[in-house]
Amino acid sequence: MEGQLRSVVAWAQAQTAPQIHAPNRRTVPVYLGNNLALCWLLDRFKFYVDSRDRILTPHILLDGFWEMHVTNLFTKLIRPGGVVLDLGANFGFYTLIAADAVGPQGQVYAIEASPRNFSILRRNIEINGFNGRVKAFPNAAVNERKEMRMFEQQDAAACNTVFAPNMADPISEPVVVQGVPIDDLIPEGIVDVIKMDVEGCEGLAFQGMTKLLERSRHVKILAEWNPLMIRQSGIPPEEFLRLIRGQGFEAWLINAQSGLDRFNDAELCASNAIEMLYLARPLG
Repeated sequence: MEGQLRSVVAWAQAQTAPQIHAPNRRTVPVYLGNNLALCWLLDRFKFYVDSRDRILTPHILLDGFWEMHVTNLFTKLIRPGGVVLDLGANFGFYTLIAADAVGPQGQVYAIEASPRNFSILRRNIEINGFNGRVKAFPNAAVNERKEMRMFEQQDAAACNTVFAPNMADPISEPVVVQGVPIDDLIPEGIVDVIKMDVEGCEGLAFQGMTKLLERSRHVKILAEWNPLMIRQSGIPPEEFLRLIRGQGFEAWLINAQSGLDRFNDAELCASNAIEMLYLARPLG
């Protein structure tokens, strides 16, 4: 088994897709009004952003990229004709990269619950000509179909949540969104790669896509690990790790060099650090 697991790590790190490098272009972003700006992403995509956001937007406007260590690993895992699920798509950063990588024969599913973010996501899909290969859903990915309140943070569009927010943060009035299991949204077929960043709903989303994961035996998953937010979902971090391993996955931390590191479960669950995990089943 240990040999198989080493093979999984070696496979992920040895993929030969070209790395995405920080862009050189310094085209001035354009403010369009109504808190919307247009800029270049990775020198390849036109990209709308919410100008009020202090988490993602400053990096995209000034640098043209975000999370290069995660971006490079994500890109390595995608092949032409593949199927990718972007769970918590936000403005569509990973959606556009995936749509470009899978090509016209591939498929990308983009799930984004925030109405404001979803409207920007749809703009970014359309302006880059990816309507034919991206299906976007305005839903919260959870473990049962139900209506939920979404709290949209005015200056932190990457932190919108269905859980009670920190009231020190400025928020808009909560909006009602439809929570849906991924198994309902994607009832057939497989996926090859999943990126999962849903502000603490990762465990609920995992519970809601057991059929998809069972069909997709070779799927690779990049999942945000945020213990404070995960606890708000009612699933302790330790239980989330059990859910992951109960589906046959092993887990690693993604390091700053886009490599994979082992971790101690107790230390990871006790930490409040936000990390990204790489999940894969042993090859074979």
